[in-house]
Amino acid sequence: SGFWAGDPNAWVCASNQNIGYFGADDLTGATVTWDFGDAPMVIDEATYTASGPANQGSWQFSASKDGTTFTNIGGTFTLTTAPQVITTLNGNTTGYRYYRMTGLSGTGNTGPWVWGMLFKIRFA
Repeated sequence: SGFWAGDPNAWVCASNQNIGYFGADDLTGATVTWDFGDAPMVIDEATYTASGPANQGSWQFSASKDGTTFTNIGGTFTLTTAPQVITTLNGNTTGYRYYRMTGLSGTGNTGPWVWGMLFKIRFA
């Protein structure tokens, strides 16, 4: 999909660093997956950072221990502001290696630069 223009591996980064931008494409089915390595991580909050506000569609977080079978965590959310604290991960108490954000609807907005996703992490 052409929903992303930039390095897909750069989503976890320092704040105020331009890593790319959303393309003006349908976000339905688009995915961003983070691999936290061998030590399972419990993530119960994320913060989307960008150079400015823009509607970037509706999304759902899910997680997996093996990278194959993903389980939805929390409810859906819409990326609209930056920074935006995403609390739909609240209540997650399970450690996972992989976390994924899947687009449910909407169209990307090419206006702001994306700076990344910051995670509140603890070891499982």
